Amino acid sequence: MKRDFHLALGRRGEKDAAKFLAQKRFLILARDWRTRAGELDLVALDGETVVFVEVKARRYRKKASGFRPAQNLSNRQMRRNLHAAKLYRKIFHASTLEARFDLVELLYDRFFRLYGLYHTLDYLPALPAQRSENGSV
Repeated sequence: MKRDFHLALGRRGEKDAAKFLAQKRFLILARDWRTRAGELDLVALDGETVVFVEVKARRYRKKASGFRPAQNLSNRQMRRNLHAAKLYRKIFHASTLEARFDLVELLYDRFFRLYGLYHTLDYLPALPAQRSENGSV
């Protein structure tokens, strides 16, 4: 039961994060892109930049009011996001585009109403565009 709640909360968070980014004129390319290297919650295009978005959602509780969802983001998970992003760029021939890592944190009240949303750009170092075989970027 607890696992079902966390899965539902995660799905809701990804849906609301995608909606938020679309309102900011991001083009959503993929959701829940999974590979052995790791998982990417959302992949979006912001102008000419590929954005790999980590989504963290949790319920807001007064006794833990200073706790942000990003505090659950481990070093291992960040490494896996980096590896998955590199693989995504390789598979989809997107290595000639700049790439960055954004973080969207969502807080929900006990009725699953959105209570707070935080968008952090560059929570991991950006991946620079690589030159193509003909020398252009």
